[in-house]
Amino acid sequence: MITNYSTVVIKVRHFLLFSMILLFMSCKLLNFHEDIEIHLPGTENQIFQLHNFHWILQYRNSVGSLQTVLIDSSRESLFLQMEKGMTQAVILYAEFNGVSGNLFLTKPAGFIYGYNEAEIGQYVFDWEMGFESSLLLDLSGYMSLEQINISRLMESIEVEAECDNHWIIDGQRILEELLAGEFRSYDIRKLREREVEVTLPAGEWCNGNLTGEDLFSESSPSVLHIEIPSGFSSYINASGLQLEIEVGVDGAYDYILY
Repeated sequence: MITNYSTVVIKVRHFLLFSMILLFMSCKLLNFHEDIEIHLPGTENQIFQLHNFHWILQYRNSVGSLQTVLIDSSRESLFLQMEKGMTQAVILYAEFNGVSGNLFLTKPAGFIYGYNEAEIGQYVFDWEMGFESSLLLDLSGYMSLEQINISRLMESIEVEAECDNHWIIDGQRILEELLAGEFRSYDIRKLREREVEVTLPAGEWCNGNLTGEDLFSESSPSVLHIEIPSGFSSYINASGLQLEIEVGVDGAYDYILY
C-alpha cells in the first residue's frame, strides 16, 4: 500500500514538473511583447547650451491611453515595452525653464516602432521624425496604425516638404482625411507662409522647431521681417525670454514676448 502511494506521489510530481515546463515554454512562445532600448536625440543644437532642460515622453499604452513621463536630461536612452508586429508612435519633447519660471517646449523628436529600423542594433529618437510621429500618435487614438501605408505616407511627406523641416506640412488636413477614409497623396500640402514683422531685443533666438531656422537680431530693438507658416511658432533667447507667434490661415498674426 505504501509502495503504491509513493509511486502515485512520484508520478504527480513528474506531472507537475512537466506541466510547469510546458507552461514556461508556452509563455516564451506566446510572448507578444519586447523591451527595446531607444537612444535619446542629439543635443548639439544651440538651444541645449543655453538652458537646463528635461525630456517629456509621450506614447500610448496597450489599451490606447496616452501616457506622459518626465525623463531626466542626463539619460542617454530609455527602455519601452512594445507589442510585436504592431506599429507604435512615440514622441519626446525637450522642456526648458524660461524667464520667471515660464516653461518652453520644443516640437518633439519622434520614433515609430514597426517603421524605424534599428541602426547598428540601436533605435534612436530623431528630430526629423517628430512631425510624422506626432501625427501618428494623434491618429492612434482613433484608429489602428495598421490600416495605414506608413512607408508611402512618409515618402510623400518628404517629397512635398523638400527639406528636413516637415512641420511646414498641414498635419491637420492629413489627420482629417485619414480619419474620414478619404486620404490621397495630394492631401499632403504645405502650410501657406506669411510675412510677419516682429520687434526683438538683440541676440540669437532659438527656434522651438529644431529642424527650422533660428532668428538673429543685430541691435536692440530690431525689426525683423520673417516668413513663417500659418500656425504657432515659438523661440527663446539666452536670457530665457520667449517669443510666440500665431499666424491664422487668413494671414492675420499676433505675437507676444514674455
